[in-house]
Amino acid sequence: MRSRQPLSKVSTVIALLLGCAAASPGKADNIEQIERLTYSAMLGGLHVADLMVTLDQSQAGYTSGLEVVSRGVVRWVQDFRADINGEGEFAPAPLPNGAEALQPLPVSFQREWTGGEIASQMMMTFAPGTREAIVNERLYNPVTGEELSRDDMPWNEDERREDTEPVPEELRRNVLDPMGAFIAARRQIMAQGGATGAAKSFRVPIYDGRRRYDIVGKTAPIRSTAINGKETAVVPVSVTLEPVFGFNARSSNRMTDVDNRLYFSADGRFIPIQFTMLSNMFAVVINLQTDCAINPMPCETFGQEPPS
Repeated sequence: MRSRQPLSKVSTVIALLLGCAAASPGKADNIEQIERLTYSAMLGGLHVADLMVTLDQSQAGYTSGLEVVSRGVVRWVQDFRADINGEGEFAPAPLPNGAEALQPLPVSFQREWTGGEIASQMMMTFAPGTREAIVNERLYNPVTGEELSRDDMPWNEDERREDTEPVPEELRRNVLDPMGAFIAARRQIMAQGGATGAAKSFRVPIYDGRRRYDIVGKTAPIRSTAINGKETAVVPVSVTLEPVFGFNARSSNRMTDVDNRLYFSADGRFIPIQFTMLSNMFAVVINLQTDCAINPMPCETFGQEPPS
């Protein structure tokens, strides 16, 4: 079933939502923050998934999570669920512009998803000293428990993918997992002054378990936009994913052709209220639905079947 692959890809990419709630603008040294937020994902105007983002961070370290459940027309076809988690510490690190900021130092990254007769469990750890990312992944049939391989995945033939070599060891050193990477990007923005002043830019190296790429982004001036029918002041951030290793020509072109934009609230919390992924093949829009600090119920009941 082809719906499985886009949702699994979107689940990894939208881990960047966790990079948003790192600190208040203008307070780059204050990283204390706890967030519980729910989102609704639309694909081509159809409701396809719900998401819940969690973040706990302090000087002692961070834990972050993203849960995804299929909804609407996708749910009729397939019960897709994903659970992505990262944890780590913070350490001071120099930035390209000469500033210094606390940056995440990941300890572990876990990603699990299941859809129909295919499921995946992946654990990434980081070797002490070398900071090499080491991955163990299991693909299996959740109904029978049968072990599967990537050759068994139905989208391999659809994409006509070429064989790619594993990411070399030297390209897996001093990288960040998708959770830690976007927290790092957010920290880089804050170290440069947050939403105030001139445009801010960042670049962060990512290893997602199979491929190496960089996330590159730039802020734009605060503007007003209509979200969920309400005019809201936002800070736009454009994001580009640049392939480094593990991509064939087809997947590389698809990755660079997507227009990714994040819109952060222009208040002191600087939380993400909208995320868009646009290409000539699809349009994904993810809107903030609930701040569970105000209304905790949607977070407490997340993942349950909605009332009929």
